[in-house]
Amino acid sequence: MKQKIFVTLFIIAACYLYSQEIHRQVTIPFGSAENQITIDQGGGEHWKPLFFDIDAQGRIHIPDFYKSRIAVFDFKGKLQTSKPCPEGISSRMNFFALSSKNVYITFSDYTLYNLNALGKLNWKHQLGIGFIPASLYPGDQAIYLVPSGQDQRAIVYDFASNTPIGRMGFMKEGSGVAIVQSPSGKPYTLELSSMSRLPDNSIGPAQFQSEKKAHLLFIDTSDSSYWKAAADHYETLLVYDADGKKIREKNISYMNSETSGNAFWTVCRNNHLYKNYFFDDHMIVAEYSLE
Repeated sequence: MKQKIFVTLFIIAACYLYSQEIHRQVTIPFGSAENQITIDQGGGEHWKPLFFDIDAQGRIHIPDFYKSRIAVFDFKGKLQTSKPCPEGISSRMNFFALSSKNVYITFSDYTLYNLNALGKLNWKHQLGIGFIPASLYPGDQAIYLVPSGQDQRAIVYDFASNTPIGRMGFMKEGSGVAIVQSPSGKPYTLELSSMSRLPDNSIGPAQFQSEKKAHLLFIDTSDSSYWKAAADHYETLLVYDADGKKIREKNISYMNSETSGNAFWTVCRNNHLYKNYFFDDHMIVAEYSLE
């Protein structure tokens, strides 16, 4: 009897903790209607838009490029606006983000695109056939495109021009490591495990200490940096101040073990963390409070 009571209390406590984990969530259906996101089913594959971003008002921006648009939803699932985009951007893009400059950055078919706030083309730059980015980071002052392969020093683009202005990073034992700049100009690597590989006289990244391998999500205007370390059924969010002192560590549980394999993209905005989860006929965007 006592064991049954204990198990029941444990389940209730677990459900309570789960309900506290997700602040709110919204369901966005797949389909061909205006208020739905279209699945690309070409070639016998079902390709769903894996990426999304969140603006300062908490609205969800989804690259629905199969319909040649960016769809913007509120957190009640209502379509707020539909921004027409240039035709030809594949729905199977490698990256999508809304930058601090209020422009969209996406990469598709070996081409980097810069779209304005209305979805119109600012510029595009085609790289070589077969080029696939290992990572892409839209910073406060520049766009950093990290190539796959051994030399991963970032290719740097100014927001105003499609001409690369140089490479940013350093070489270590024959491998290139990318560096991006914070709003104040401090250098950061994209991987927390690379911090110790920077020269001793560098500022910012060389001061970080972490036992977890984590990927950079975001650097805010105070140079606080947000990092994601992934595990099987949860993610750990690490936050460091401008001096490299860890000021927060928080585990973000996936919705449940059945859906953890469907979790894909993570966005950190407005002191919240957001994740998307995929199902057969809809997606869920979940918001987690970082307080």
